[in-house]
Amino acid sequence: MHKFNNVITMGCRLNSWESNKINSFIRDDKKKDVMIFNSCCVTNDAVKSLKKNIKLFQLTNLFQGQDNKQ
Repeated sequence: MHKFNNVITMGCRLNSWESNKINSFIRDDKKKDVMIFNSCCVTNDAVKSLKKNIKLFQLTNLFQGQDNKQ
């Protein structure tokens, strides 16, 4: 399975600033297998986009995990 430490930013400049801070915490703590979706859900479109990206991430990593088990 893939090792990842990543923050996906979806939103405004404040979200970008927060994501940079979160990324530095993850790196400093040497966390493994962390995926964070940082989003602003003010509008329905933002919520739909966030859900779509999370589902896509889950599907992608589900199939990658199955490939590694064989």
